[in-house]
Amino acid sequence: MLDLTRSISVYSDVLAALDRHPKAAQAATDALPILSPYVDRYPETFGELARTVMVDILRYSDAAGQEPDQALLERTAQVLASPQKKSEQWKC
Repeated sequence: MLDLTRSISVYSDVLAALDRHPKAAQAATDALPILSPYVDRYPETFGELARTVMVDILRYSDAAGQEPDQALLERTAQVLASPQKKSEQWKC
């Protein structure tokens, strides 16, 4: 799934380079929910990729003149902002 997220992120970058910003914003927005379960469980490991995708969502949505999915962005930002104890990360 992580390879899929990275691939979609690169795809959104290509779409943006082709000035297809609405599709780039949608692709980036589609990538974040795929990544979210991993970010929830291991924010330190997957936080950088999540932040990159979030920036892409904001940038491409702005270029497309549309509103980003604020609920998705806020939820991910909260997970990344809340420090988890390493012992809690490994609980099953």
